[in-house]
Order: sequence, then structure tokens, then C-alpha cells
Amino acid sequence: MNVIGWTTACIKVRAVLTIAGVVTAAGVLAPVSAAPDEQLGYRRLVELESTRTFSDELTAALASGDARLAGRAALALGRTGDPRAAGPLKNATAAQDVPLRALAVYGYGLLAAKTPLETKLVAEMLADRAAPVRVTAVDAAWRCKAAKNPGSTTLATPLLALLDRDIDPLVRARAATALSAWSDATNAKAVAARVERAFGREQAPAVRWHET
Repeated sequence: MNVIGWTTACIKVRAVLTIAGVVTAAGVLAPVSAAPDEQLGYRRLVELESTRTFSDELTAALASGDARLAGRAALALGRTGDPRAAGPLKNATAAQDVPLRALAVYGYGLLAAKTPLETKLVAEMLADRAAPVRVTAVDAAWRCKAAKNPGSTTLATPLLALLDRDIDPLVRARAATALSAWSDATNAKAVAARVERAFGREQAPAVRWHET
């Protein structure tokens, strides 16, 4: 395995593929069939998101009970990078609605550069029953390690477990991508060896694509 090439490719595609694959599938970014009032509320959230400014309107939308508006609010709150968004987003990771839970995890991960994430929570989300949530948790783990959040190195273990045996090839592919963040870790050689062995067993082209 070309570890250097694998690392470079992973870094280039990680962010684009994660958000595009999850939120598009979740159907929360385009309220095509929304009622007029809902469309107005959604448009307001988009406006707030564009300013990247924390707002009580965003936290209210996140707690509104409307999964579509709450999902957009979760994304907007994450993109503010404001530490005050951490609490509401953490609470939303317990939502029953899968798209909302996935976007809450993704939004929470976006805070990593300025607000250290709780690695225990990220690890729990990596074991979520829903694949879209696991995908966004993988992204959060990558951001957590890239930002050198305390305790982030321990997230290699659940990521390697996903790469080894997750039933969803998309999750395995994203885990392979995220593990590129461990290239400078003290256990980098051991992580790279585990990744190489996983690639050796892997049959899905979508996962093996990350090998070179």
C-alpha cells in the first residue's frame, strides 16, 4: 500500500464526500415540498447560517421538534464555530430522527477546531445503529484528531473497528479516509499496518479506492 498516496488522497476527498453523501441522502437541505410557512422558516435559517453567527433563533429551531428545520439548524450551529453551540448540538445527538442525529453529530464535529470535543460522545456515535450517523461521527473523529483535541488519539481504535467490520462499505471507506489523521501519531506505524491489512481483505471497490 502506498501510505503517502493514501494519506494525501484521503485528506483531499474527506470533507466533500462526507457532507455531500450524508445530508443529501437525509433530504434536509432542500425543502422541496415544504409548506410556505416552513419555507420561510427554512430560508431564515439559511440566512443565519450564511453569517456564521451564533443565534438564539438557531438553538430554538434545533429544539423545535421539526426535524427538517432542526437539521438545518444543527448544520448552521456547527458552522458558527461558536463554543455555545456545543451544548445544544450534544443534546441533539440523542434525537430519534436519524437525519437530525447525523447532522447534529456533523455540526458538533465542526466545532473541534475551536472547542475540544468529548471523545467519549464521538466514540458512542461511531457505534450508532444508523450508518449515516456513523459516517458523520467518522468525520467528527477526524476533525477531533486533526485539531489535536485531548484524548483524540484513542479514537483510532473504534475507527479501525469500523474499517475492519462495519457492514456498510461507505462507513468503511470513510473510516479509511479519517485514519489519515493518525499519520503523525505515536502509533502511526501500527495504525498504517492495520489499515493495510484491512485493505488486503476488502472486496468493495469503493473502499479499496482509498488504498492508492
